[in-house]
Amino acid sequence: MKAKLSLFDQIGGSPAIEAAVKEFYKRILADEELAPFFEGVNMARHVHKVRAFLVTALGGPEIYRGPDMKQAHAHLAISEKTFGQVAQHLVETLAALDVPQSIIEDVVETISPLSTQIVNLPPHCI
Repeated sequence: MKAKLSLFDQIGGSPAIEAAVKEFYKRILADEELAPFFEGVNMARHVHKVRAFLVTALGGPEIYRGPDMKQAHAHLAISEKTFGQVAQHLVETLAALDVPQSIIEDVVETISPLSTQIVNLPPHCI
């Protein structure tokens, strides 16, 4: 029986993750509601950390060594709406890079549970 490939491999490995993260942050920084979260952030360093995180989260050969998601986002006011906007940009980025819908769904299923660690505003906050 053939072993199932990791999401990292299914998506296209390091080159695909690199392309996705770059495109993802172009979209995020162009979003007038999300861009303020990144004011004063060293984006080259941030993109590197997010790339490493995604490689790890999707079963790739790298170990993310940054802060956990709760700690990394504690200083930001993040609502469910904000998390959803970011998730939508991720979906749109992957679709624009011709990632098959079934793989996009698996990526979303893998990343979505992080909302419990990242969202830090009560549900009624926008």
